Amino acid sequence: MAQFDPVLKEHIAKVQGGASHASYLGNIIQNELIDCISERVVECMVTEIRQSKYFSVILDCTPDLSHKEQLSVIIRIVAAEGTAQIKEYFKGFLEAKQTTEGFSTLILKKLKELNITFEDCRGQSYDKGVVSPKKKHVDITLKSWANTQWESQINSVEVVRFQAAKVRDALLEVRASTADPAVKIEVQALAEEVGSYRFSICTVVWYILRKVQTVNKLLQSQCMHLDVAVDILKKAETSLVSYRDTGFADAQTSAKEVCEEMNVEAALKQKDSELLKGSSPMSPLMNLLPMP
Repeated sequence: MAQFDPVLKEHIAKVQGGASHASYLGNIIQNELIDCISERVVECMVTEIRQSKYFSVILDCTPDLSHKEQLSVIIRIVAAEGTAQIKEYFKGFLEAKQTTEGFSTLILKKLKELNITFEDCRGQSYDKGVVSPKKKHVDITLKSWANTQWESQINSVEVVRFQAAKVRDALLEVRASTADPAVKIEVQALAEEVGSYRFSICTVVWYILRKVQTVNKLLQSQCMHLDVAVDILKKAETSLVSYRDTGFADAQTSAKEVCEEMNVEAALKQKDSELLKGSSPMSPLMNLLPMP
């Protein structure tokens, strides 16, 4: 590091020249210095938060490589000194052993440690913490899909393809337990959509992405040979062509089984917007797969 820092370079030169007995180059003293600096930085942040009085919290939960949920805590304020400025202070990571329910306990404990009064909190923002199916319902966490990540689209479809009934049960539980009318209406609409025959057919059809992803992974192998790759692509093409002929009928059968599990009617129903336009209830899907 001394190659890029003239101050540290001069210090090391003095130590090597015998001009100083206290080098501060050991790991124990370095960690102690880092802790002292950290405490001072946190103290300055907390002081400014208290001076601003009102604040909001931003919580974002993301699993790490060990699949533990890491909850990042950010406090947002409007600095009062001089020209008003919006500032955000990162207060560290917390291990969230429970999603949604455990967030409040963790943030309240953290604020208490910082001696920040929660009564002055005027806003809360959560990611993956609102209307999420609980672990007692689903085996795999629901995932959103990203435009830049092809695999995320398959993962997001897979969860609702095989856990639609559990997701619906979780939504119905949220509807029954919440006192917020807006949340109640939203989860009711989601539960009705997840429990519909139309939605079940779509999830079964779109799970064809798994076949495409499997081929994609194989072709990315470093030991893949050209002749093998050509054979894999031909088989994938044959499978997709066959799916166009029989896939929709198979999807209907699978979707009916899902509806039976949820005890809902396996019938296609038009939405209000489609009734106004006079379109078929499955017209978007029919552009992809023809009716047999």
